[in-house]
Amino acid sequence: MSTSLRASIVSLENKCSNLLNQYSTFAQATSSKQQANESKLDAQIEKNLQDRQTNIDDYAQQLHALSSTNQAGLTGKMAQLERHKDVMHQHQKEFNSLRTCIQQERNNMNLLFDVKQDILTSRAEELERSRMYGDGAGSSADDYINEESRRIDKQHNVVDNLISQAWETRDQFSSQRRMLNNANNKMFEVVSKIPGINTLIAKINTRRKKNAVILAGLISCCILVLFFTY
Repeated sequence: MSTSLRASIVSLENKCSNLLNQYSTFAQATSSKQQANESKLDAQIEKNLQDRQTNIDDYAQQLHALSSTNQAGLTGKMAQLERHKDVMHQHQKEFNSLRTCIQQERNNMNLLFDVKQDILTSRAEELERSRMYGDGAGSSADDYINEESRRIDKQHNVVDNLISQAWETRDQFSSQRRMLNNANNKMFEVVSKIPGINTLIAKINTRRKKNAVILAGLISCCILVLFFTY
């Protein structure tokens, strides 16, 4: 019984290989709609895979039953079973890949056809409107161009105003900088005219530095006392 099952599996494998070779031609030259031959091959491959899966399951059950009574030659048969499963998996994977490829190619073709149809329809509608309205279509186009020109002019005016405001701001900053420089120069002139003012400022700065040094030393001493005390 197991011998006839294996022979059936091998026969289905060979038949499936031939069917897949024929089916691959549709992936190379796909049509916008599924043809009768393609549909027939698809159904035959699907039926082949289903029948083979059933035979493989039956073959596995028979080998499992033999394993409890007769171990002789079982190892080779189990290897054959695994080989049939691998071939089954490869054929299933190839079939799914071909089917997906054909469907994607068909979708792309239909999409391209729809786009072309939309373009042709749009052009036909434009020609029809041109014939119906005659000069009116030209006037409409002129109005559109004039409107776009007015919009561009408005945008240019806005940009010009922004540039003018930027230049005015720049001039104001320059004027303020000159005023500050003049005030600084006047302060130096006043300081230079008052006798002893430079000496007084130098003494104030020196005393400030001394006070800072004394304060820093005092804080350091307090920290050290607290550290060694506690």
